Parts: sequence; structure tokens; C-alpha cells
Amino acid sequence: MLRRSFLQSLPFFGMFGGSQKSTETEQVVFGSGVKHIIKNSQIIYSEFDNGLKTWFKNHKYHREDGPAIEYSNGVKSWWLNGKCHREDGPAVVHPSGYQAWYLNSELMTEEEWKKAILSKKQS
Repeated sequence: MLRRSFLQSLPFFGMFGGSQKSTETEQVVFGSGVKHIIKNSQIIYSEFDNGLKTWFKNHKYHREDGPAIEYSNGVKSWWLNGKCHREDGPAVVHPSGYQAWYLNSELMTEEEWKKAILSKKQS
């Protein structure tokens, strides 16, 4: 039996062909052009027909094992707790070769980033 989700209680659920599959720990909700994975009444993953993929925790971009946002054009960005952040490489990577270095949503040069990471490891 399917558990009732907060999305099902919304007046527009199902208007666009929405459907739902459920397991004990998560629900998969399909809507118009989007698939959501929901745990504990929170969306943790969304995948859109245009190729955009996003991961969330507590309603903020968040992923610990890869980029939290993957765009269809190949751009990837790493986020933790709603902040653009990566400690093992650039937080934004573009297929053109462009890279941006962030810690806690603070944009840094690669050199500043390396110093901050080294300082964190030494403390």
C-alpha cells in the first residue's frame, strides 16, 4: 500500500499525470517533466526532462559523494548544506575547462583554496 505523501495532499498533484511508487524508506514521484525521490517528506533528488539533476538535504542543495547539481550541458557544482563547497577539488567544473574554487560559498583563487585546505588539515 502506498503511503500518503505531502505532495499528494497538494491540490495540483496529479493534474499533470503525476504518479507515485513507494518503498518503506523512500517515495518516487513522477510529475510533468520531473522525477523526485522523497524521504521523510523531503525531496532529496530531482531529475528533470531537460537533463538537470539536483540533490537536497533539508531543502538545501547538498551531496557528499559528488556534485549536488549536474546540468545537461555538463556543468557540475558541489554543495554542502546549501553552500557551494568542495574540499577535494574545484566546486564548479565546466566542460570548457573553466573551474571555480569555493569553500562555504566563498569564491577563492586556486592558490587561496589550497592554503585554506592545508590550514584546515593542519588544525
